[in-house]
Amino acid sequence: MHALRQRQGRVAAAFAWLNASLCVYAAGAAVLASGVDTSTAAIGIGIKGTGAYTAAVYTVELCRAFGADVRRGWLHAAYAAGFAGLLVVASGELVNETGRLAAGHFGIGGPSAAGSPPLSAAGMVVSTASVVPIAPALVALWRTHGCAAPSSVRLALLLNSLVGAHDGLVHAGWLASSTLLEHTALLNVFVMSASLLDGFARARTELAHRTRELVRRREALRRTEDELVRSEQLAALGEMSAVIAHELRNPLTVIGHAASGLRRPGLDASERADLLGILDEEADRLNRLVTDLVAMSRPLTPERRPVRIDELARRSLEDARAALGPAVRDKVHTEIDVCGDADGVEADPDLLRQALVNLIDNAIKAMPSGGRLAVRARRERDAVVLIVEDTGVGMDVAAQRKAGTPFYTTRKDGTGLGLAIVERIARAHGGSIQIDSHAGRGTRVALRLPQPPIGHAATEAAQPTA
Repeated sequence: MHALRQRQGRVAAAFAWLNASLCVYAAGAAVLASGVDTSTAAIGIGIKGTGAYTAAVYTVELCRAFGADVRRGWLHAAYAAGFAGLLVVASGELVNETGRLAAGHFGIGGPSAAGSPPLSAAGMVVSTASVVPIAPALVALWRTHGCAAPSSVRLALLLNSLVGAHDGLVHAGWLASSTLLEHTALLNVFVMSASLLDGFARARTELAHRTRELVRRREALRRTEDELVRSEQLAALGEMSAVIAHELRNPLTVIGHAASGLRRPGLDASERADLLGILDEEADRLNRLVTDLVAMSRPLTPERRPVRIDELARRSLEDARAALGPAVRDKVHTEIDVCGDADGVEADPDLLRQALVNLIDNAIKAMPSGGRLAVRARRERDAVVLIVEDTGVGMDVAAQRKAGTPFYTTRKDGTGLGLAIVERIARAHGGSIQIDSHAGRGTRVALRLPQPPIGHAATEAAQPTA
């Protein structure tokens, strides 16, 4: 459609210039018809020559605009002849003012050419040269396959070209007749106007047709996308259902065995206590799994406000340590290091606290024999980076590649959703997480939160997190 509009634009431009040239030619004919002396007649012929030479150029251009396969050499020849003709007109050497033309044989032209001076030798040369490129252009217009010009336009251009050659012979004194192009040019205007209007109407119809086709294809594409999304959702739901069923079945099986054991007669107090401990442990595991599933499934819309990273890190560390037994807590040495320019951040304090608790919990549980846990924050140009680093068991390359995948865990008591939740919280803030781990040497997780540059950040407005 864009190509169609471009072609129509070229046709309209060439048609406009051709009509303007014919108008100049007609104006020259009017001056020539009303001339009372030789100098006025020479001016009229000069105006007609200006119109004729430019009309010859734009006749070739119009043929090309319609799609005719006109060789570039002929186009260059048309422009060269037209430019030469204008130079001859400007120099005043177009006519021989000492001669006179005989009266015409046809009354349609009146006395416009009779008694006027004939073309000079230079005028005859440039007039002939300007007509020559029109012939191959018209031949190409008739012969080019798929040419956009209707037959009426081709006939009109051919007629005007022949009439233009006739008028040149009249002004050269080689043919005793009257000039006709100022009259037949009207036919060209009418035919071309009708052709352009028809072309615009067809373009509008074609545009409407293609628009309907695009709408139909867009609707078909939307339906296909909806079906694909539904298929993906059903596949994801089936996969998640299978994983959840597996994760629930294990603790439920253990609970069932423990309950069966409690029903056995003759249990002593220690055995009963062990079985009740198993029930508590598996119930706690189910509770954590359900809590993580809820956190994973609900939509996240951060409510951003100023947050003090130092205080948030201390409270998150306290929450994570409180959930552990003293045997584990006492073996882990903690460190908090928050750079001054990174202490204030715009984020959702509850979500950020949940992310830090999950990271700290993972880090502590990765050090069953004790170790060092560090929580750091540093400022980059357009972000604040929170780092949780431990000296625990670490992960190999395969485990690191799967880290963050829902339900993937390397711990017996893990749900496999902790890192996935942290990653969702980071994405909800427009950030990301980066994991760097080595087996036997520990893990480093960096949570990156985009922030305005320091000059625009409202760090001084940060308030302690409740």
